[in-house]
This record gives sequence, C-alpha cells and structure tokens, in this order.
Amino acid sequence: MRNSYKYTKMYSGGEPSFTEADVFTTVIPLSEVATATVGPTTQDTTQDTTQSTAQVVLSERDKMLVNLLMKHPDYTQTKIAEELDWDVNTVKYYMNKLKKNSVIMRHGTSQSGYWEVLYKG
Repeated sequence: MRNSYKYTKMYSGGEPSFTEADVFTTVIPLSEVATATVGPTTQDTTQDTTQSTAQVVLSERDKMLVNLLMKHPDYTQTKIAEELDWDVNTVKYYMNKLKKNSVIMRHGTSQSGYWEVLYKG
C-alpha cells in the first residue's frame, strides 16, 4: 500500500483508493500521458468497464519480437536474444511488457513450453 501511494502520487499526481467490502478493490488514477498509448479507445469508454479492451500500440522492437514468436513459438529467451542480436535482459524487458499488455502468453515451462501470440492487430 505504501508503494501504491508513493508511485501513484509520482506518476499521476492522484491518490489511490482502497475499498474493503465483500471484494477488496483498488482504484489507481492515471494521467492522460499514461493512458494515451494503452488506455481504452473512444468506443470502449461507452461500454461497461468490465468489457472494455485496451488499445495496444507496438513499437518496432515489439513487432520484431512478435514476428519472431509467430515463426518460432518454441524459442527460449536466450535463443530469441541470439536471433535478434539483443541482450537477454532486453528480451526479458520486452517479453514482460508484451505479457502485461496481453500481446503474448507463455504455455508450459521455460524450457519445454511455447509462446502464443494473442495480438491480432
């Protein structure tokens, strides 16, 4: 909770609200800059918030990574780093970003699993 207050204040200037009832809810306000690239589209704001979908804008590196995963879903992060000539930490950064935005999903273990590309844009 302490970090929620600290970072929400830092990034959006607002304060989070925590509500404890049958279901514990947290509302974290975001600034316009934070929602410009991943926030709901204009059409989505008129829909129920539980059904809205986020618009995801992919950078060139994101696209390179997604294209590679579509061709080789079984690649490990080490193999991806070799293929793209990136550092492994760079691959981890972009993979986490894409997972967080529901662009890709990992199935199975880190060595014997595969990547699924969910992005259809």
